[in-house]
Amino acid sequence: MAEKPQPFPTRLRDGQWEVLIAPPEMWLRCDSEADAKTIARSIVLRHELLEGVQSGAGVESECRRTADVLAKYRIHFLSRWFAGQCRE
Repeated sequence: MAEKPQPFPTRLRDGQWEVLIAPPEMWLRCDSEADAKTIARSIVLRHELLEGVQSGAGVESECRRTADVLAKYRIHFLSRWFAGQCRE
């Protein structure tokens, strides 16, 4: 089993939530704290799905929400991956 990753760092800068998606300084500006936290947690959720740690209706709902938020910010390759996990 691979080591569990940590969520991407988030910050509030000039009234705007951001997620550090590529260190050292590639911050993605988000419309809300909820969007930032969903994107930040996506790396953890992906790991849990690949390792079989989570399953069930709750995780399916989280997958759908994550897919929708990633699509909103044009992170389409990951959005499609999470959407595919919802159907399995």
